[in-house]
Amino acid sequence: MDSRCVLVVGLILVSVAHTASSGTESPNLNTTSSTASSPAPAARLGSTSPSPRNLSAPLGSTIHLPCPVKLHPGFNRATAYPRVSWIRRKDWHILTVGRKEYTSDQRFRVVHREGSLDWLLQVKFLQNRDAGLYECQVTMGSITTSHLVELAVLEPQAELEGGSEMHLEEGSSFSLVCRVVTTVPPPAYVFWYKEDTMVNYDYSDRLRVSVEHLPEGITEAKLEVKTARVLDSGNYTCSPANSRPAHVSIFVNKGDKMQPRKSKGDTSGSNPSITGESAVIVLLVFYFFSSK
Repeated sequence: MDSRCVLVVGLILVSVAHTASSGTESPNLNTTSSTASSPAPAARLGSTSPSPRNLSAPLGSTIHLPCPVKLHPGFNRATAYPRVSWIRRKDWHILTVGRKEYTSDQRFRVVHREGSLDWLLQVKFLQNRDAGLYECQVTMGSITTSHLVELAVLEPQAELEGGSEMHLEEGSSFSLVCRVVTTVPPPAYVFWYKEDTMVNYDYSDRLRVSVEHLPEGITEAKLEVKTARVLDSGNYTCSPANSRPAHVSIFVNKGDKMQPRKSKGDTSGSNPSITGESAVIVLLVFYFFSSK
């Protein structure tokens, strides 16, 4: 064999051996390997509800968030069962997986009847911080479907008649009327406060508190005070259960014991008297006649 041919073959063998020892792979092999080990998301994920379902409930009430479960074709319910999880989206906290709760807040509980496809997230004693977006994930085999629920917490606003201030004289009486409108059972209580002290149970002949439930979800509370004193002045608050309170400031004045000041030109009830101008005229007339 020609020595030049032997040299070329030897260089080729050395190059192949160096490539094998370095472990370098072609870009095409890397691409093929990556695609094979990571299946496309569509093979694992199902659909997500296009827009969240909007639900609302009053503050302090109980609500059940629904999660509709629909079996996919070919899913054998006899050998497998959907796994349902509830997630609070604002902090991505997993609340429940199946029947198990993963939160220390005992107000959250999953409600499910054996054999049914209804998985409900129960939230008791609703608080303002419970408002927001919740996600229900239903996993059947390798397919996961998500449903979104937007929860709004309603808080009624108490309203007081007569504005934010009231001025009256000592010894008079006053009545505060507070109303709140709710779409659920009426508030369990309505507390009245003077500054930071509750006065509902202030057993006094001068003070009376009453509550009446009217049609159309209206609750009316009254605070009546007889023979008001200067010490009754202050800030009063009407605070119904699960509602925003209303405030009013009461000012009790001692009253003016002097005769009220009359306006200019008001001569009713006044004694006849000589004014300054009349006195000057009288003096001029007296001087005119005395000089003759």
